Amino acid sequence: MSAQQQTVKQKPFTIFERFVYAFFFEIFGIGISTPLFAWLTNTPMLDMGVIAT
Repeated sequence: MSAQQQTVKQKPFTIFERFVYAFFFEIFGIGISTPLFAWLTNTPMLDMGVIAT
């Protein structure tokens, strides 16, 4: 069997799983962007946290 013939069957995500992934994606994004942009713009991190949310 060649690599092109192989298919991977994956069950669809439930609504709860989609919510959990989206929630942690947003938390991770805010956790990365807040300190980065606070450092780049030389503003307090709490001010950037308010902007990020």
